[in-house]
Amino acid sequence: MTSDNDAHEGRDARRRGVSPRLVLLIVLLVVAAGAAYVAYLLLGGDGAPGPVDTERSTEATETAALTDAFPRGESPPLANPLAIAGTETTLYVAESDAGVVRVFDLEGEDVGSIRVPLADGVDNAYPASVAVVDEDTLAVVDTAGTRVVLLSTDLERDDVLLAVVGCADLSCTPVQPTAVASDGRTLLVADAGTGTVKRFTLTGEFIDEFGDDLEPPLTYAGGIAAGSGRVWVSDSNAARVLMLEAGDESSLGTLQGDLQLPRGVAVDEAGGRVYVADRFGDAIEVFDLSGAHVETIESLQLADESVQVPLGMPNDVMLLSDRLYVVSSTTGRILVTDVR
Repeated sequence: MTSDNDAHEGRDARRRGVSPRLVLLIVLLVVAAGAAYVAYLLLGGDGAPGPVDTERSTEATETAALTDAFPRGESPPLANPLAIAGTETTLYVAESDAGVVRVFDLEGEDVGSIRVPLADGVDNAYPASVAVVDEDTLAVVDTAGTRVVLLSTDLERDDVLLAVVGCADLSCTPVQPTAVASDGRTLLVADAGTGTVKRFTLTGEFIDEFGDDLEPPLTYAGGIAAGSGRVWVSDSNAARVLMLEAGDESSLGTLQGDLQLPRGVAVDEAGGRVYVADRFGDAIEVFDLSGAHVETIESLQLADESVQVPLGMPNDVMLLSDRLYVVSSTTGRILVTDVR
């Protein structure tokens, strides 16, 4: 395991210089993101809800420093990455079009992959959300199989399916699961089929559900997170992120920002920040814990400010050891920036 001193020295080394491999990767990212964005504009988008005010306050717009990006060098991009989760040693990325969860170490080196088992009656798996249950177990939303599965993280194991989250009689099984998170004690599953969030034990047994009394009701929750005594639900189709009180799950309001299609949410309790991946806004929106908007991150740049890298329709964010990991869906890369 890497020591804290080694980790800090590694970060300092990255700040002092930029490797040729990283420069090459940045050029590829800029070209890929630009091409994808032009194609998106020419095609007229794909159903963002309602009219959108694209103007942002220049005072609240920031360009953060790019610390790292992977897969690196000439490695092929990920096939439509949609979500990320991690531990102190390992990163897990939902590579949706490949039907697998890709595994990386904290330096972004490829370790292997976990193939999501097929549900009965379907010929592919589509992992759209992932959460760490413990060092041996992942919870994965498979939208092709319309289910949430618990998978072993053992890369040597052939049968990785540990359990399917829900009830044997299907009475409490998520109807259309869209996102999953863990607060360390329970699993939280957003269910678009019922417009609720279902709560399960870490082994997949049903506890209860909440959110059925929200007004307006939940539509399609593209992200969910727990932190600072609250549950944060990204209601994507309604272009809002809800703050719910943990315990009774009563609504505390919505984040006060110009969101277009919010997806993944990451809570930085120590720093007092909430990060939201706004896919159609092509930005990371930053809020404080009260829900007030703080800033907008629209791109990442090299330390010498020579190149700015678009975020490439970010679909998820994760905070780990003072680093923010951004899932860039159109470039097929994970972009990394230091937040402290």
